[in-house]
Amino acid sequence: MASKYVMEPPPGEKRFGGESIQSNMAACAITTALIALAVVVLRLYTRFFLTEAKFQLDDAFVCCAAICSIVLIPVSYEIMGTGVGLHLWDVTMEQYYPGLNIWTLVATLVYAWAVILSKLSILAFYLRLSPQRWFRVITFSLMGAAACYVMIYTFMFIFRCDPIEKNWYNMIERGSCMDSKTIMIVLSVLNIVMDVMTLILPIPVIMKLNMRLAQRISIILIMSSGVFVCAIAIQRTVQMIGALTSTDYTWDITEQFYWSYLEVNAGILCASVPALKPFAKRHLATVFGGSSQRYGGRNGASSGPEGTEQDTDAIMMRLTPKRSSYTRF
Repeated sequence: MASKYVMEPPPGEKRFGGESIQSNMAACAITTALIALAVVVLRLYTRFFLTEAKFQLDDAFVCCAAICSIVLIPVSYEIMGTGVGLHLWDVTMEQYYPGLNIWTLVATLVYAWAVILSKLSILAFYLRLSPQRWFRVITFSLMGAAACYVMIYTFMFIFRCDPIEKNWYNMIERGSCMDSKTIMIVLSVLNIVMDVMTLILPIPVIMKLNMRLAQRISIILIMSSGVFVCAIAIQRTVQMIGALTSTDYTWDITEQFYWSYLEVNAGILCASVPALKPFAKRHLATVFGGSSQRYGGRNGASSGPEGTEQDTDAIMMRLTPKRSSYTRF
């Protein structure tokens, strides 16, 4: 009689040893998503009530990314119901098949859209950095590349098998599937390349701004928080390679979910950091060692001594969209 479990315990292990990391997985998904959601809410508060700006394209992208992040929470619970977070020998065939294949496919697609939407938000913000044609051409090109990437990503994961249902019913003998490991590695590397390009793109423009070196570095540090996202993407890719060949897949794949949650929500944070400077100066003035200033108004200008060199606040306010502005290509 065939076992109802996916596999027998390896030597030295026993079934139902009490080990589970599902609570850690749930905590990571919920905590990171709620932090990202809180930041997006603060971003919208800053836009509408402090700078009195219109809802812009970068806001739309980051809000959609936040929705994807929230959607990942119930999807993650469905995935845990298929045995992820448990040792494979503690998982029944009824749990594992075909549920795991279906829900990991859903999670993979939601993850991909969340990551790209955050990237598109950052790139849409870049369009307000400079009117220079070369900069805008590259920015629009990267936005197009990101959009094409997520479309190809979605298409390849849905249609990688012929027939399609072989994606989740992989015991179907007829038909064939493309190698998912190769697809995931190639697409992950392309994602990292886009992260790096998005990270370095604004540096030449910022370096030419009329500011003291310290102020210029301050803005670069604010905008280069994407280094953290890039590092997470690299770590997730490295971990994924090992998990895909693991003999205890449902246990080892959990770490990849940790890194995926971090990447998705760190991307949302990075996309929102520049927009939060007016909020920080208004409500956290003591942290910055300055007095509280009122942002907003028709020109979006803050009071200050005439003839002074542009400072970080002035630059960030200049990059905040106003009622009548969105520079056209």
